Amino acid sequence: MENRPTLTPGGRKEQERALQAVINDESPVIVVLPTGGGKGLTFMGPACLPQAGVTIVVAPFRALEDNIVSRCEEKGIEYLKWAFGELRYASIVVVSADRAASEQFITYASRLNSLERKLLRRVIIDECHLTFTASNYRVRLNHLCHLRVLNCPMILLTATLPPASVPELMDVMRIGHPVIIRACTGRANIQYMVQRCSTGDQVAVACGMARRRRIGVERGIFYCRSRELAEEVAVALRGSGFDDSRHFHSTSEGKDEALETWLEKGGFISATDALGTGVDFPGIVYIVQVGVPYGLVDFAQESGRGGRNGEAVTSIILLDDAEYTKLEKTDAAALTTDEFFMRQFIQGKECRRLALGQYLDGSATTCRDLGGLQCDRCGEGLADWHRGEKKEAVEERAFEEMLDEVQRHCGFCWVLKRADEAEHRPDQCPERRVGASVAQSERLRGMIAIHKQCRVCWRCGISQRICDGVEKGRPCRWSGLASVLWLAWFYSGVAAAEGGFQGKEFEQYAKRLGRRAEGKIQGVIVSNGMKLLWDQAQHMHSRKALEVRKDAAEEKVIQDAIGSAATVPEGGAVRDKVVTDVTARREQVIEWLSQHCIYCEVTERHYGSNKHWHKTCRKSQAVPDECGYDSTLEWQAEMDEFRRGQCWSCKVDIDGCGLRESGKG
Repeated sequence: MENRPTLTPGGRKEQERALQAVINDESPVIVVLPTGGGKGLTFMGPACLPQAGVTIVVAPFRALEDNIVSRCEEKGIEYLKWAFGELRYASIVVVSADRAASEQFITYASRLNSLERKLLRRVIIDECHLTFTASNYRVRLNHLCHLRVLNCPMILLTATLPPASVPELMDVMRIGHPVIIRACTGRANIQYMVQRCSTGDQVAVACGMARRRRIGVERGIFYCRSRELAEEVAVALRGSGFDDSRHFHSTSEGKDEALETWLEKGGFISATDALGTGVDFPGIVYIVQVGVPYGLVDFAQESGRGGRNGEAVTSIILLDDAEYTKLEKTDAAALTTDEFFMRQFIQGKECRRLALGQYLDGSATTCRDLGGLQCDRCGEGLADWHRGEKKEAVEERAFEEMLDEVQRHCGFCWVLKRADEAEHRPDQCPERRVGASVAQSERLRGMIAIHKQCRVCWRCGISQRICDGVEKGRPCRWSGLASVLWLAWFYSGVAAAEGGFQGKEFEQYAKRLGRRAEGKIQGVIVSNGMKLLWDQAQHMHSRKALEVRKDAAEEKVIQDAIGSAATVPEGGAVRDKVVTDVTARREQVIEWLSQHCIYCEVTERHYGSNKHWHKTCRKSQAVPDECGYDSTLEWQAEMDEFRRGQCWSCKVDIDGCGLRESGKG
């Protein structure tokens, strides 16, 4: 018999009541238990009794049909998977919904229920809500009502039947006065979260989530709204190191092999809703909906695939900013009830379980009411955790993007010159700089002795949280790239300015790169070399973000100036445009000053190394230069005057300063 430790205290009672109703031949009976609530016991239990007769179980999906068969095999229950032309029978006859309503099957079942044989005990329709929620594209689900002619007890099972939808089910199935057994469908062992990302970044963010989770032999599912997206996610997962990841769709080739591999080895699979209803697989602990689910019923079914044996489950809806905004702006009148409560779940400000309970059970319950895992709206500290997860994902992506970009260029010229002058391989670099060569970078890599506590790949020098080449027995993703960058940064001065290297000898530099870094990256101990790579990636990402903001600000200045010129009388338009430009420019400079080192900017050595506070700049104190630290501070003082809106020369308000217009400045 099935044992489900995830049920709420009331759920066990309803399960027992449902089993009694089946054994006592009550009919028709609608049973609503939570996902993982042991609905299978209602047909597996009676099949084990003496003179069990025949129980027909209708499965709406092929995956569910196969799952019921495998569970019968596991428990040693006699079963038969019905196909056209079949005349045999067993304690449990499993049939697909498409075949169940056919004339051939009804004839077969009628013979079992004949006066001479009297073998048919009951018909059970699993996931009965699909008879009206999916009948628009699965027309034969609408024909399951024809099974009522068999004149035997009928049991309808589901985990997602809102009270408001009961009349619709009764109408579709030609049911007059059903016995309804309903338990609270809340799952205390599921932690619900919603995560947003930039538009177009969903697949990349999903892969980052998978890498951070690294569930090993346990299992995770990425649900997608389309087959194409499921395929794209599967390909991206394989590219991120999950070699066995495949996609599952009802019509996809190799879906059975994909499912078998996933069940055998664990890890991640991407799937459409074909794997989202009724299937019961152990060890699922991580479920991500990529995009807005079709409705709260589908979401509850898909998230309910996890924790079937009591495991703690993380359920996340991942949607980009465009989807979130579209959902937010959609008129409530244009949404179905199912879609409305889905929006309430995603965008509501209170406990996420409120929408689930109110819609699916008719009574609002919170995480505290259930006494289970808390959602991201209720859990203390979860908001901070969510921000931390997002920050970690952004940082990891910035790191990968930098290495991917360098991999498409000559790493030496990418550092020492510009990206548009680095579009060639490092071993074909036309630049003849002393020491900057692939051979020298390989020599540097060979000299680095990684500290034993550092969790970095000994082949490429990158954190093992990101590179799993050695672990998987395959080439590293960015083989030889780190040493090229380390060497280029040595000659460019970045290693001294930001890597903390104060020496001049090559051997000393190699030793420093291998030593343990202060602090951790992504929670693991790394080397100074890995930390230098990580810091430079974050600096580059920050610079790009700042450039985007600056471009947007400059565009706004232009648009504002155009608007001013269109409304100001002739003769005043030019002056007002200049004032607008100066005001906006001052704001840009102030923002820039808050994030950059003045010294490194003035000395024109700012490539990759101006993102630090000028008072703590090592270069300003360690490197002799004609432009000393005092001169830099004087320049800073002049900029302070500019911040206050005064000209550095004439000490009058910037707006009234005549130097700019006279050309004397």
